[in-house]
Amino acid sequence: MSTSHLHQYAHVLVAYDGSTAATAALQWARVLTRRLVARLTIVIVQEPGQPPTRLAPLSQPPARAGLREVHVVTNGTPWRRLLIEASARDVDLIVIGKRGDSQQTARRVGRNSARVATRALVPTLLVPRGSEVPAETPHILLATDLLGGIAHGAAGIAMLAKALSATVEVLHVNVPMEQQALPFSGRPPAGEINDARVERELEALLQQLTARASLATGVRISARLRSASSVSACIAREAHAAADMLVLGTRPHRAFGVAWLGALTTKVLREVQRPLLLLPPELPSESAQPSAAVLDGQRGGGVHGHRHYEPSPGSRRRRDF
Repeated sequence: MSTSHLHQYAHVLVAYDGSTAATAALQWARVLTRRLVARLTIVIVQEPGQPPTRLAPLSQPPARAGLREVHVVTNGTPWRRLLIEASARDVDLIVIGKRGDSQQTARRVGRNSARVATRALVPTLLVPRGSEVPAETPHILLATDLLGGIAHGAAGIAMLAKALSATVEVLHVNVPMEQQALPFSGRPPAGEINDARVERELEALLQQLTARASLATGVRISARLRSASSVSACIAREAHAAADMLVLGTRPHRAFGVAWLGALTTKVLREVQRPLLLLPPELPSESAQPSAAVLDGQRGGGVHGHRHYEPSPGSRRRRDF
């Protein structure tokens, strides 16, 4: 089966600052690099006003055995420099620790990791403190919607799942209050929503889309449907119960999706204490990579280079949602 439509992970970049979370991220990056037979670039950003990062843990021979590693030391704002290095070096995956050790470092590193994750144009893996790569078959939970998210997510994680010999499960959260907008025949003539009927139709559609994604990627994928009033809380609960890694999409192109899914991603980032892989709206294989100048803030617009709405002359002014 051809894998040309799948996202390839040939070059991994990991951010290192000496913290416990960064050490866990480095362990994940080295394991993934070894199993993917990829290149590894370790980036150390010396932030102005902060003590130098200890580089001794990077030189341990057992951890580096059989790896093609490059160490890069640079100065500047961490999240900005990481995005510039990722673009300039054409990396396929960014691995970064989620939080620092002390309270002050936790706030600073947390802000940097969140900004990298929500602005990166390649998949980004956020690793919390104390997280270790499972020795046995890991379980990957892909939380997504039904509007193209399953196919996009499966294409993004297929090569990782094969390299880790992982099992993949798709999670879709049904919010009963949103059933009025469902494009299904779940609204009886009386105008009342038949919850059981809607769930059956959602389950059938979820199974159909999952089977299609499994056939396209060559990875066995199962499906799980849950109903909850809070999507982020349900995703966090399911991830803590059964997942070794959670996969989530970032902001899509539509203005409504930017507002709603952007807030959802931020909530899940804060609540989930599992390794979290964030996929950009378009994988690099689907669109051309922008230059480092774009990542350095030279071009206007929102996250991922989306411009805000500008009305044409004479039209009514409209706000992004």
